[in-house]
Amino acid sequence: MAESQDSSARKAGWRAVRHVIAVGGGRGGVGKSLLTVNIGVYLAQLGREVVVVDSDMSGSSLHIQLGLDRAPLADREVVCRLCMRWRRLERRRAKGARASLRQKSR
Repeated sequence: MAESQDSSARKAGWRAVRHVIAVGGGRGGVGKSLLTVNIGVYLAQLGREVVVVDSDMSGSSLHIQLGLDRAPLADREVVCRLCMRWRRLERRRAKGARASLRQKSR
């Protein structure tokens, strides 16, 4: 019973998410973490509820920039679900872009 309530609460939580800001790039050392922290802190100062996720499992640096002693432990299940959801969104976006290119070439 507790599992089903927990599961429904998680689903309701996802529906409550209205905006997602993703910061990414192919290179290291270009300021992705710094930008992420600055955006998160700014939105929190505006009174928004903010969750910052660093998917770099080997070298997360957000805890250092936020002044924490150590990085919080990651829930791999949650991170994997976020990654799968992001991939689906990216595939959908790419599919739409390809369809748009096909229409322009006609």
